[in-house]
Amino acid sequence: RTAAKPSLFVRNVSLRLKADDLYDAFTKFGKIKDIHLPRDYYTGSQRGFGFVEFYDWRDAEDAQYDMDGKNLDGKRLEITFAQSDRRTSNEMRVRDSGRPGRDNWGRDRDRDRSYGGGRGPER
Repeated sequence: RTAAKPSLFVRNVSLRLKADDLYDAFTKFGKIKDIHLPRDYYTGSQRGFGFVEFYDWRDAEDAQYDMDGKNLDGKRLEITFAQSDRRTSNEMRVRDSGRPGRDNWGRDRDRDRSYGGGRGPER
């Protein structure tokens, strides 16, 4: 275990699912402390992953063992233990800032001709 809390990182979550749907799928393993489905700060749409935190490590281990690879709403879940505490909303707002050669949306300015920053025809 590398996580500080008994928290699972759930990948490949259907964008139609709500926290209640994950609760229903995971509560059979034990008492759940928190469920979080991150949303894009700018668009409000779900990002396709989530976190399920249990009160007890054994419950989280059972859930990870049983639910990893299972289908939920047509998507095959990939479940691992979360590597660290979840980020705050302020941390989620930062998009690739400070990375050389990239604009705020993560596009590579040198390769993205539609950005408008590329070189024109040689003269």
